Amino acid sequence: MKITSDQLIADYPALQVRNFIRRYRFTYFQPSEAEEGLNLRSTEAERFIHNMIDIGYLSVANLHGAVDGPAYEVTRQGQKLASASAARPITRKTAERLLQEFMNRVWQANDKKMFAYKIESVVLFGSMLSDKERLGDIDIALELQPVTTNQEEFQKLYQARYRFSYGPRRKLSSDFEKAAWPMLEVHFFLKNYSRSFSLHALEDLGALEGVHYHILLGERSRLKKLIPFGIESNFRRMKLIEHEKPEFAQ
Repeated sequence: MKITSDQLIADYPALQVRNFIRRYRFTYFQPSEAEEGLNLRSTEAERFIHNMIDIGYLSVANLHGAVDGPAYEVTRQGQKLASASAARPITRKTAERLLQEFMNRVWQANDKKMFAYKIESVVLFGSMLSDKERLGDIDIALELQPVTTNQEEFQKLYQARYRFSYGPRRKLSSDFEKAAWPMLEVHFFLKNYSRSFSLHALEDLGALEGVHYHILLGERSRLKKLIPFGIESNFRRMKLIEHEKPEFAQ
């Protein structure tokens, strides 16, 4: 999905809206976060949220009384907006280089157990599987899994990651974003500040009908079941990047 700097979404600048919902793509938020994050008065925040619900980017979060007052979460359509890029088109050669570097970081993160989450699956889709020479985004669906199923161990690892990677150097905007940090830091690391990547959750890809995809990492038979409406691509121009592990991953 592409957006432009002069585009409006729900009557607000598209980049500002994208950055806001990107912050809450793995969790939920309340109206006060919209007020603070978008610098809105309470009535403006309420109107913004309702508009975003009307166009399908947000929905009411059913938290069964876990928080006081209304809460909202990002929909599947909203996840696409959260991953939207405003970057200029790139050449296929540049895209192939960026994708190889991306996969190198995947191997590095997993082999060195750098984060609280491991990258279980990486699936490429979108324009890179077309015949186009100039591409917009490099669309990638990710599946992340905790590095341990032991909740106590995971919480200790999370606290360590927070102190080391974020803590004193960068302030999280809310408790909700803090809770999502173990996933967010994986995305930040893999993108490496590149605006050419558009990262998605694997379940979002699984809901698309007729989408062509190419598995870069993951168990093929299981992933095919998770993407039941997709078509596995045998696009000849696509390099087998998943076999090109860097030396430290051998």
